[in-house]
Amino acid sequence: MGQFAGHVDLIYTYIPVDEIPNYGAKLVALGLDWGYANDPTAVVEIWKWNDAVYLNELMYEPNLTNQDIANKLTEIGVDKYIEIIADSAEPKSIEEIRRFGFNIKPATKGPDSILNGIDILKRHRLHVTKQSVNIIKELNGYKWVTDKDGNKLNKPIDMFNHALDATRYVALNKLTNKSVSYNIRVL
Repeated sequence: MGQFAGHVDLIYTYIPVDEIPNYGAKLVALGLDWGYANDPTAVVEIWKWNDAVYLNELMYEPNLTNQDIANKLTEIGVDKYIEIIADSAEPKSIEEIRRFGFNIKPATKGPDSILNGIDILKRHRLHVTKQSVNIIKELNGYKWVTDKDGNKLNKPIDMFNHALDATRYVALNKLTNKSVSYNIRVL
């Protein structure tokens, strides 16, 4: 069938693709997970086409200040009107990026947001651009916690998840709402 099945212990399966489809794909939003010294700041484009979700890595880098993040978003050509859904744990950072002119909003998480976000993403066929090397690394290492007997628990490991968290914020806030309007890709 040409699909990548992945390792059975992994949380997600995905299909590597060369690019986002040139026709009909709609940009849902960008997801942003904050990092600094030990963790990277991750920014991911999330696209939707039919029942599939496409991920494209835009940024994955540690030691970035908010000014650095805004500069990099500008350098890579992120339109300031595109919605960015960011980890709500840093309201001051969200406000600062907003003051640089970006359309950034805090993610609404709620109870069990990690499991809910995983569930929402698993409802879609997941595609990842081959250039998204850090997303692919995370997907290939993101597993369920196991107990001492090797039984899987209903909790993911808390590693290999920066880009996946950024993606999850968009899933929680945009992929569950049928009334959400997307940006049609214009080439």
